[in-house]
Amino acid sequence: MNKLGILGLGSKSTTYYIELLNLLYNNKYGGFNTCPFTMVNANFKDINPFLPNDFININRNILPYLRYINSLEISILLIPNITIHQAIDDLINAEKFNFKLIHPVDVLISHLKLNGIENVVILGTKYTMEGNYIQTKLCQNNIHVSKASDEVINEIEKIRIEIYNNNFEYKKKFLTEFVQSQPNLKVILACTELSVLANQNPLFIDMATLQIQKAIENL
Repeated sequence: MNKLGILGLGSKSTTYYIELLNLLYNNKYGGFNTCPFTMVNANFKDINPFLPNDFININRNILPYLRYINSLEISILLIPNITIHQAIDDLINAEKFNFKLIHPVDVLISHLKLNGIENVVILGTKYTMEGNYIQTKLCQNNIHVSKASDEVINEIEKIRIEIYNNNFEYKKKFLTEFVQSQPNLKVILACTELSVLANQNPLFIDMATLQIQKAIENL
């Protein structure tokens, strides 16, 4: 049986991943089943100041954890932070770890292709929405990405911060209203705070959920 590892990065996002992982695992296997995994919890204080794009310092701080995870004979690794994958892509390739990383962008592309989805819009951190990391990878796979307006980007950033600070009622209907205003686009959630707010709403394609589903499949 493959062994699943989780690199803990921030209490809120990590807790969300663990809860959803156990929920979906139990939905699949029933009874009293909870998902077996090994977690290595990083001190997010040492990494967060360098997010989103100080790749050198992100990698410097995260590499010891990845090497330790590699020593545990972990087969599959889940990292509960969408943004950090951009920083560690080259690191993962260079180190040639024995584990398989469940990469959120890869599973997203597979999901979109499988379902014939060609037109999307991404909601996430301000950095993600204004950047081109996920966008470029999708475009390379013939998936068109529409950019949200500056007004929407700024509002989503406010909502994301409020959710991080446990204000779950702040403009709770905004995401649903946004989906309804974009009937020709599939809305992708690329940030755990937004995943928490959407709470498995089928109107959205949630990258965290896709990661977790893929991890369970690989077990």
